Amino acid sequence: MNIDDNIKLEIDAFIDEEVEALDGNEKFHCSNLTDVELQTKTDERCYYIELKDEYCNKTTTIYVDKHDYLLYMRPIWREWKRSQLEKRCLIPAKNSIGYKRCMSDCSKCETPKNGEPISLDNLSKDDIKKLNTENNIYKEIANELLWNKFKELTTLEQFEKIRLYFKENKTFAQIGEIYGVSHKAIEKTIKNIITKLKESLTKEDLDFIRENLKK
Repeated sequence: MNIDDNIKLEIDAFIDEEVEALDGNEKFHCSNLTDVELQTKTDERCYYIELKDEYCNKTTTIYVDKHDYLLYMRPIWREWKRSQLEKRCLIPAKNSIGYKRCMSDCSKCETPKNGEPISLDNLSKDDIKKLNTENNIYKEIANELLWNKFKELTTLEQFEKIRLYFKENKTFAQIGEIYGVSHKAIEKTIKNIITKLKESLTKEDLDFIRENLKK
């Protein structure tokens, strides 16, 4: 059993609602206890926390009640859950534009999930065809997500400038000639729209677009 499995078992031992019910402004019950009291296990304070001092290379074990244990562990568990979620594949969202994290059982998935680049030598022709089809689907979704966001953030004229630049590969100077303005004005407009786009997208959406539309 690896470390991740141990953490999952520990989290599963407590009901999520019980952890989330804690107020973020709550204080630790043990905050006024002495060092000797903290290092003494009692019937009430039967949960332990190991505090590591990297500078002195020393670990101290203290005993706390259930409330303090959950309060201390909650941010640690949240970070662990976030890191586990990021390991899951991105799949098309059925009921909306974009994608979602796959929550299926990884052990039953035919696609390799070892964290290494997929080796084409180990794939059959059908496997390669399937991967290419999936990649095209992701590319289409990313493209649709990107351009719908552009439409949402721009006026008709701004959208047309973006379209000319990205889809028709016009230069700033060429677009400037069409609208009777300098290439600097077009460049500023394009950059401002891209900045607004980045600010309006979530990190996951931005990473998804970058990954699937990269040249």
